Amino acid sequence: MTAVETVAKLKEYKGSFSFLVDLKGRVLRGKTLSPAQLASAAKCLGNAAQPKPATASRVVAIDIIVKKWYARTLQRDQQLQFAPFTLTITEIHAESAKAVQATVKMTAGEVNVCRCCGASLTDEKSQATGLGPVCAKKLGVKYVTNLADVARFKVDLQKRIDEIGSFKVWIPRSQVLTGL
Repeated sequence: MTAVETVAKLKEYKGSFSFLVDLKGRVLRGKTLSPAQLASAAKCLGNAAQPKPATASRVVAIDIIVKKWYARTLQRDQQLQFAPFTLTITEIHAESAKAVQATVKMTAGEVNVCRCCGASLTDEKSQATGLGPVCAKKLGVKYVTNLADVARFKVDLQKRIDEIGSFKVWIPRSQVLTGL
């Protein structure tokens, strides 16, 4: 790509890549770009024009526990009333060295930490349900009063997890404590 073609493509650029947006602004203000800037812009514009090869999604069932920062990010982004620390990856869409794009939902299986706050579970009822009484209330599920209520609780929990549904997210590998 020649320098003239690169400048013309920069003027037409409509993406959000900050480097190219900055160079576009310089060009539109009448500034001259250095040969290195032109070469980098041509490379970036060339890469943007090439479609990435499509990869097939994989159906999986991987339970993970995430760190507090990521759980709170999910809480904010998905507008949840709690921070989901235990997740089940149901489908992997893409992977990189640093992250995985996947469809996730809250874990319904056995866990050793609270599903909603990540705290270690010490009480027998909390271990049997995977939630403490405070987090059960946040999740909107009636907590157990004795161990005989555990089966009812798990049915209610599964209904609530199904109501919440699943969501497609990028999961940074650095935010996964166990499971990936």
